[in-house]
Amino acid sequence: MAESGQRANPAGIRLGVVSAIIAASLTTSITVPPILPKMLDHYRDVAHATVLVPLVVTLPFLVSVVIAPFVGALSDRIDRRAIVIAASLSATVFGCAPFFFESLYAVLTARLLMGLATGTLLVCTSALIADLFTGPGRQRMLGMKYAALGVTHIFAFALIGHLAETDWRNAFLIFLWGLVAAGLTWMFIPRRPNAEPGVAAAPVVPIPWLRLAPIFAGVLLGAMTFDVLLTGTPFLAIERGFGGARMAGYLAAVASTGMLIGASAFPFIARRLEGAALWVVIFVITSAGYVFLAAAPSLPFMVAGILIVGTGCGMVQPNSLSLLFGQVPVTARGRVAGVQTTCFFLGMAAGPLIGVTLGKALGSHVILFDGFGLVLAAIAAVYLLLFWRGRSSNPRSERAEPAKPISPAH
Repeated sequence: MAESGQRANPAGIRLGVVSAIIAASLTTSITVPPILPKMLDHYRDVAHATVLVPLVVTLPFLVSVVIAPFVGALSDRIDRRAIVIAASLSATVFGCAPFFFESLYAVLTARLLMGLATGTLLVCTSALIADLFTGPGRQRMLGMKYAALGVTHIFAFALIGHLAETDWRNAFLIFLWGLVAAGLTWMFIPRRPNAEPGVAAAPVVPIPWLRLAPIFAGVLLGAMTFDVLLTGTPFLAIERGFGGARMAGYLAAVASTGMLIGASAFPFIARRLEGAALWVVIFVITSAGYVFLAAAPSLPFMVAGILIVGTGCGMVQPNSLSLLFGQVPVTARGRVAGVQTTCFFLGMAAGPLIGVTLGKALGSHVILFDGFGLVLAAIAAVYLLLFWRGRSSNPRSERAEPAKPISPAH
């Protein structure tokens, strides 16, 4: 462990940050769905089981939506490193708790408390990256965070399936990773400046919410775009004649692979384009992907369209956070990260309404995807207009600012 006053080992800092990011990526939406059929069968004699069991997925999601802004505000006043450690340990306790429970209501209580931990981690790991890195270094770390999320999405289902092969409860043991994340964060992540007495006592600074509104809108629309893809493509595959549950899983993995590609490419693209202009690129790519999907005559073309949309969506989160952190002081990073997280989850919640409900109402997901592609093209035009008028949220990305980690407290 480094001594106080010495510069932190950049590789050590990166390892600690990534460990916390991976802990945050082990969210309920990734972990629980593969075991829902087994849970429904196990609790089939419980009253209203068909309603209650799906809450195992949605409760943490809903809690994260509600608490994210409050957690962000709290983290602006308290050392975020300590919050991440506490949340990682809490995720271990509440995440593993269903392994020991028989009562469905006890499982639901644990999942609700798990939402407090995962919502906290999602907000604070992003804010920690902003504390530790600037400029291109920050963009690389944000890209790494969401690339790690993409990798987790791809491999989590296989791991959960293996763990739950004999008993669905075994799946929850994956949250033991929180112990590793907490330990690595404690060893390698330095305290940030607002953990010092002088900064922690600083007054709350006003945030230009109106100026940041296009960024928050981009997050909501980008999340919605990805979830329309996840929920709509299985129906499109059925219409094309090659659907099924297994195919739906494969297509979801393809979408996650696209997310991984986009997040990994973000740091390189951000060096060449201003952050506000990237919104135009994101929505042009996703628009083209949806139109391509609607016209896809065969499965390989459909896979290509999904990859295109996923790649565009993979840049949404790192671009939005890079823009937000570049426009607010250190004492406001938690608040904007909290609102950004809430916007993301709201977009994910709206996705199924379009991908499933509207698609069914239209009677064809080909029509839905064609129309949605045109809507995304119009959104790209709006962001282009904002960019041209100089009213975008961050006309100058952090490109010129050197990357530098802060010193550790140990």
